[in-house]
Amino acid sequence: MMGAATRPLGAPPPSKPPRGKVACEHPGCGKEFAWAQDLAKHVRRAHSGEAPKFQCSHDGCEKRFYERKLLVAHERTHTDERPFACAHPGCGKTFRARNSLTYHVKAMHSRAETLRCDVDGCAFTTKKPELLASHRAKHARRVTERAWKTAQRGEVQDAVKGVKDEAREKAGELARATRALHAEQRAHARAAKELRALAAECDELRRKTKSDAEEIDRLRPGGGGGGDRARAKRKRADGGGEGEGGEGGDGTSIDAAGGGGDGEGPGPGPAREKTRARAPEVVLLDGVNGKHPMLAVGDPLLPVDQIPGPHHPQSVCVSVNGRMRRVQPVCAQALPWSTSFIGCPGITCGDPTRGGRGGGIGIRNVNRRDGGGAGWTDFTVLFKPNGERDCGNRKSTPLEVEHAKDPAKFLARSTSCPWSSERAQETLERATDPVATRALLDEFAPKRPLKVKRVDGQCEGCYAAHVTLAARMRAKNPKKRDAAAASASAAAAADPGT
Repeated sequence: MMGAATRPLGAPPPSKPPRGKVACEHPGCGKEFAWAQDLAKHVRRAHSGEAPKFQCSHDGCEKRFYERKLLVAHERTHTDERPFACAHPGCGKTFRARNSLTYHVKAMHSRAETLRCDVDGCAFTTKKPELLASHRAKHARRVTERAWKTAQRGEVQDAVKGVKDEAREKAGELARATRALHAEQRAHARAAKELRALAAECDELRRKTKSDAEEIDRLRPGGGGGGDRARAKRKRADGGGEGEGGEGGDGTSIDAAGGGGDGEGPGPGPAREKTRARAPEVVLLDGVNGKHPMLAVGDPLLPVDQIPGPHHPQSVCVSVNGRMRRVQPVCAQALPWSTSFIGCPGITCGDPTRGGRGGGIGIRNVNRRDGGGAGWTDFTVLFKPNGERDCGNRKSTPLEVEHAKDPAKFLARSTSCPWSSERAQETLERATDPVATRALLDEFAPKRPLKVKRVDGQCEGCYAAHVTLAARMRAKNPKKRDAAAASASAAAAADPGT
């Protein structure tokens, strides 16, 4: 048919549009009716205010009606009067209402052919062809809807299956990647173990070489003078000794104020400088109330027009060692060499004038950078000349050590200490006043005690390292009660009367 609307293939057929209804226009009602006469009856009964004037005269019945025909039909229920009789020969049935007789004649005595639905399992029958056509249309619509739902369900199942297959493939790839990662980790662990073994072998060869050289110098004819000169020559060739020299030695320590060790050896060159953090530069500028410490920040090789913006409201550009640098104020209490320094003092051996009191005593008394306090612990026995821990194959806490073999100048810091070589620049930039310095100390303070009273102002990293060193010293040295017990046993053995 030309101009008729077409629907998509497989879509269910459209249903018949619903018949229009008439609604009651009375305010607040809104009821709807299929026929206009039904609406008129509703308005007369509910909204007109008219009382029903036809009342049943039967004793005990008080029903009232708006129309006489309704009253007459009601009275027949009392009298059982049936004035409407079926005229079909042999039937003889009577009815109270004419519509009941009409329905009986159409249903029982109509000559029209009875039409049946040809769908299996359906018992629908009718004598009107239009009703049979409508009924068959319902069957066709149900079949079409069922086929459409089946097709949609198949598409959904196919999509779910595709997603499951993709997830299974991704899981396989993840498992393979995990196994490859574990294999790489095992290979890395083996390589690291071999590297540590090679490093230990190199250290052993270096010690053996040094011992053989000293033995050759001792046996060389011509006295000890030549041996001393050879040892001094080797020391100069090694860059100022093992750990006791300045920036050219094998030590890894670096002063937070910009200095290295106390040796006099020359620097090793650019290759060595790449492994060391650049020490912060602090300059003193003349002020109204005297000298003010200022921290030089920024790259010293940048031209003046490329110096970055100020990091502090009071920062200025000045010439530092012949180059323009940007400087900003630093709190004096944050400078390690200041007499008012309140930062982390690190780990020292304590005050040697108080006498030896056993390993770890210094950790309970040392509270100043200069070693003051009622305690003395020679931590230098735990370190090699180059600043490394002498702990065999055990792991040790990473520390920065200065003067590893000089108890009077010994100073060690944890690599996580705010005043370590790698963090000193950031610490001094943050410590712009005493309040900021106190906040910095509270940030890095120990979070929980380790059964030992900590040094005043000590950070969490240095505190933990200090406790570890003290415990190692107690393990190496006998306790006082062991010595007292030995003395008592000796006295008892020497006295025959007891």
